[in-house]
Amino acid sequence: MKSQLDPENKGVIPLQSMIDYIVNFLSGYDKDLLLNALKRLDGDSDGFIPYEDFEYFMKNYGIELPEKEMNILLK
Repeated sequence: MKSQLDPENKGVIPLQSMIDYIVNFLSGYDKDLLLNALKRLDGDSDGFIPYEDFEYFMKNYGIELPEKEMNILLK
């Protein structure tokens, strides 16, 4: 997933790329609802979500993944 969302390996995920990926992965998900939720992770409103913030979101908002799976997700 990381290679799809951050092909230049900058260490951040473009907000729109994350939204498109999740909407495609979870068909039928409300794109506006998702956009509002992910905008909260973009603290400086630059359109990118740092990996650390995404990982924090996943761990603290009910998306429990073992460390190994989280590392695979962000590779």
